[in-house]
Amino acid sequence: MTSAIQRQYAVLLPALILAVLVGVGWHGVGAGIATHGDSRTVIEQSVPAILHGSYFPSRSYGNPLYEYIAAASYAVGGIAAVNFMSLLFSIGAAVGLYRLLRVTTLGRRSIVLAAVCYSPLFLVNSFAAAEWSLALFMLIWLLVSATRWLDEPSERNIAQAAAFGAGLVLTRPDAAILVAAVCAAMIWQTRFTAWRSIGLLLGFGLAACIAALVFVLLNGGFEFLKTGVIFNTAPYSRRALLALAGLYTTIGPVAAVMIVVALVAAFRGRLSFYDRVFLIAAPLLLARYFVMPDKIEYIIYLVPLSALLLAGSRLSWPWLLVFAGSMILPSVVTLSIFDRPVGGDKLVIAPHFGPGAVSQDLAAMRYNWALMNDPRYLDAIADAVYGAKPHPTVRSENWAAGLLASNGDLIIGRTETYHFGSVNDRNEARFQRPFRAMYVCNRSVWINGEFGWRQAKPAVLWPALDAHDLVCVLER
Repeated sequence: MTSAIQRQYAVLLPALILAVLVGVGWHGVGAGIATHGDSRTVIEQSVPAILHGSYFPSRSYGNPLYEYIAAASYAVGGIAAVNFMSLLFSIGAAVGLYRLLRVTTLGRRSIVLAAVCYSPLFLVNSFAAAEWSLALFMLIWLLVSATRWLDEPSERNIAQAAAFGAGLVLTRPDAAILVAAVCAAMIWQTRFTAWRSIGLLLGFGLAACIAALVFVLLNGGFEFLKTGVIFNTAPYSRRALLALAGLYTTIGPVAAVMIVVALVAAFRGRLSFYDRVFLIAAPLLLARYFVMPDKIEYIIYLVPLSALLLAGSRLSWPWLLVFAGSMILPSVVTLSIFDRPVGGDKLVIAPHFGPGAVSQDLAAMRYNWALMNDPRYLDAIADAVYGAKPHPTVRSENWAAGLLASNGDLIIGRTETYHFGSVNDRNEARFQRPFRAMYVCNRSVWINGEFGWRQAKPAVLWPALDAHDLVCVLER
């Protein structure tokens, strides 16, 4: 193959990969808010507050960089503009990843780029009103800046790396451990050279102080630190099971084995910078996720990190194809490992094929968006719950995967009652809002948080627009 043809393929292959990413993302831009509740908090509380000149954190400490970008986007074009910004950040992350892969052959970097771009977490967040695509953008360009500094230890490259690190923390405060891991890997890669380490630590330390100052100023002091973190209170056995399901969903059943093989091979040779980043960051990310397996997005960073690890490994390209297939397949078709008996609180092993992650998320987003914007839908659900009119009105409110009625009743799908331990559990301190009575329906009435493919379970079922297939009963 001549050099001219190689150059053509070097442009054509990544362009085709990005074209598919853009096509899928564009298809989902108009689908509405993301399926997890944090997305709705950003759109319904943080964005209006910012547009009115104040600040409301969508999480305990806030995600200010994303919240302000979402507010500016929403002011221009509503929810579609917010989702479009996520698509732009995903494209920017893919471009940065391709830069990091330039040291490999064209075939290897094309395979790895496709594996990351078409993995379920990357794809579904490319059109979601959530901060994860921005977080991936910041992480990948932090790595780009880090490799530049390793090649040329200038103050400019330190400043760039520190700026992207601060941007990542302002997008996700809990990603501070990831920034620290990258910084540690940079020092390790230089064999702990004193003068380089000191300059790097000073740059990242200054960036950390600026990021901390932003949080303090936006939250009006240090009181926000008292809110702490809401830990998952489920038994450790269940948390471990959910975390393993999330890991299986994130990188597939084969990729985990290949990562271990690549790490063993790396220790026999010379560790690369990406090997060192993975060795430091992966245990921290996994430990955090096993303690709080509330969102598989907590380990979304493992997608590019594992891809970079394998791209530079000694694995042959056929094995890289297997890795890519393992990563991509859940986006197209899912193999559910677990199921939850209706109304039960335990997961059981029940293998089951179902729609892919992208299909499940798009359908759930469109259902929730219709629920939020079509009063007829809510009225039909109220008819199914209360019968003949007049009856209480139902409003779409993101709480415990349910809806709230004007008289204080909670309406929830039976498959979501596991949130409560028992249907009689109304601990106001635990669930933050009181409700008068609980109506339990045969189908989900609001899709929220971890569902379907995200926990290796079958796709969620919800009522049709007329709600004729919905049956709800009062349970106390």
